[in-house]
Amino acid sequence: MPKNLTYSLTWRNKYLTTDAETIEDMIQAYEEALQQLREMKAAGITLGDGAADDYATLVTNDPEIAERFGFEAEEDDDDWFDPEEDWDEEEEDG
Repeated sequence: MPKNLTYSLTWRNKYLTTDAETIEDMIQAYEEALQQLREMKAAGITLGDGAADDYATLVTNDPEIAERFGFEAEEDDDDWFDPEEDWDEEEEDG
């Protein structure tokens, strides 16, 4: 049975207005960000563990939605150790 992967994207607010030269540029940057967040919400994307220190983690389990918005698959912490791996062979090489 295939795993149900979680896909995530780190959203940063800090640099939204970096290139702004006028207040209108700032408004435009925030409106574009707002539109993108609304599209993500409509697609079922949710806020992961909350937002702090200018970072927010947005998540989805839908691979098509993840691809559409540029999300990446999260690594499963349970998969870091492979009990089938032959550790003796590695020790002999080192």
